[in-house]
Amino acid sequence: YLAPAEAVAAPGAFSPAFLEEFDVVRLIGRGAFGEVYLVNQRSLKRQAVVKFTTGEEAHSLARFEREGQLLARIRHPAIMQVYGSGADGKRRYLLCEYVDGGNLKQRIRAEGRLPPAQAVPLAGLLLDALEHAHANDLIHRDVKSENLILPSAGGAKLADFGLARDMQVTSDLTATGAVLGTPAYFAPE
Repeated sequence: YLAPAEAVAAPGAFSPAFLEEFDVVRLIGRGAFGEVYLVNQRSLKRQAVVKFTTGEEAHSLARFEREGQLLARIRHPAIMQVYGSGADGKRRYLLCEYVDGGNLKQRIRAEGRLPPAQAVPLAGLLLDALEHAHANDLIHRDVKSENLILPSAGGAKLADFGLARDMQVTSDLTATGAVLGTPAYFAPE
């Protein structure tokens, strides 16, 4: 659920212990905070997504760990599910649901503007997911077309809660005045 990247056969980021449980299929993408791999989880005979941190800074690791905790706290059919988290050497990872199909930005690039008959139900699913997150005191803070995954079977999944704010916690990982998110998607005010 990040920008597409070239596939890799065997990334050096995985330790032998981690590979005992997973077969790496390919690199799905890279972003500011991590790399995302499609894996086969042997023990459960399913595909999943593993999102690794790219840096080892304490601030990045704390934000990444919090993303897993926040996603584990909520369950909604239109929000990507987290299965677990852990560490592989010095890097943290999240094990998440794999959703086949691309994101909304990819679909718009391939097919053009969505007709209202497709756009309205997608907007409804997104609003329902955001309402559920807000009811659980979470603010996503990076809603954009790349973070709305469109499964091939239909529907939608909101992904990437890496910049989410937990309204139940008084401290935040964001400094006062810091800008977060994707500028092209900021509200005009």
